[in-house]
Amino acid sequence: MKRIEINSFLVRHPANMIGGLLLLLMCCFQSCSENVADIIPGNGNDTYINFYNAIEAARQGLATDSLGYYNMIYVNDSVPNAVFKKFPQFSDAGSDDKRQYPYHFTGTDYVTDIAGGFGDVFWMPIAEGTYKFIYTSRFKTFLKDTAVVLTRKTYTTQYITESPESNSAYTIVTVPVEPKAVQGKVRVQIVNLATDLGAIDVYQVDDNGKELTSTLPTNLSFGAYSPYAELDTAGANKNNKLVLKFRKNGEAEARLTTTVSAISGSTYTFVVQGFVSETVRLLKKSNSEYFSVDVMPDLRVNSRRMY
Repeated sequence: MKRIEINSFLVRHPANMIGGLLLLLMCCFQSCSENVADIIPGNGNDTYINFYNAIEAARQGLATDSLGYYNMIYVNDSVPNAVFKKFPQFSDAGSDDKRQYPYHFTGTDYVTDIAGGFGDVFWMPIAEGTYKFIYTSRFKTFLKDTAVVLTRKTYTTQYITESPESNSAYTIVTVPVEPKAVQGKVRVQIVNLATDLGAIDVYQVDDNGKELTSTLPTNLSFGAYSPYAELDTAGANKNNKLVLKFRKNGEAEARLTTTVSAISGSTYTFVVQGFVSETVRLLKKSNSEYFSVDVMPDLRVNSRRMY
């Protein structure tokens, strides 16, 4: 079976071939190297994964110390082999959307919609099995690894971010994804990567700010993800948006507000990330040395459309 290889690594979204054609056209206009190569032999047992780098120290330290350079994900080993001739690498761009792998260039709802209705998250296909994913900091310095079992025809997102355990600790969060449509509903999943915020409550409000009853999560701890909540598109405001608010568990006032288009059959993951307070973080520059980074407050929520 043949699939398109972008920049010597395979990128494919199986949900819609129109999106694949558009991605190919984008690469042609942006002078991507492209060729056709066999995928990892899976005999139809492929699984799909997307990696997301939410390390604030790397993003905020990009301009001064180039901390986003050569942030890699090695698969099982750092030595290239017959299957992995080149390993995934995060873009050194500072935007959250580009700090995922694979990524496309805008990540907006507009581009999502004209691309055929699937999400702004692209997937790396890989044969089912047990893998060790090894994350690096600047210039391929080992940072953190984790082992996961990936089963056939499933979708997984994996996030790395700062851990609250210490100012040099990092955590990897592996999140199963269900990119499917439920007519009349917007399916919403929440991932809490806000290192110093603590547990969060998520709720929906109407045009008057009144809290609505839903199955959105409460007391969602750091490093946790929620089950999918199915929000009725009939609850949209006059701009055809559903309004979501995020507060620290135990507080009355929201810390963050976001909206999502009330598109029937869509699926989103919302990632709460960043820091509430200014802090100093340490990020490896060698096996024995660290960069010290003053991380500024930048608590935010990012939407990732999965379907």
